[in-house]
Amino acid sequence: GRKRGPSSVRIFNGADGEWLAGLEFLEDGGGRRRQQTLVNALCIRQLRPQPTNTGPWLMFAPIKKARLKLLLEKGTELGAGRFIPVVTDRTDSGSIRDCSGDRNHEKFCSQILQAAEQCERLTVPILSSHLNDEGDFA
Repeated sequence: GRKRGPSSVRIFNGADGEWLAGLEFLEDGGGRRRQQTLVNALCIRQLRPQPTNTGPWLMFAPIKKARLKLLLEKGTELGAGRFIPVVTDRTDSGSIRDCSGDRNHEKFCSQILQAAEQCERLTVPILSSHLNDEGDFA
């Protein structure tokens, strides 16, 4: 197989901070049908320690999906530690389903993760289940 020259990357796992790691490309692990390159990463030095996720909590009434995506993205970029949807008397029931359904919750969490990666944030905010107007988690 083809070997590549040595290079380095920044890596993080959400627990130990950000590290500079050297990459060592090893022999191909596959046969003719599928070629895979094995890579060994060796941590060289820590670039940033892992911060605690102590940012402010952002509580919001559920809104339409497109605007909610923007709210989650910008809230993440500004350092929010947790997002909490709050159901009020005037909340549209469709917005509640959009925010709390398992599939959508997973999608919104993925958008939060992408925003954290984009702004090089080492912590990822939490998306809580929604609160009702009496302060109870649903």
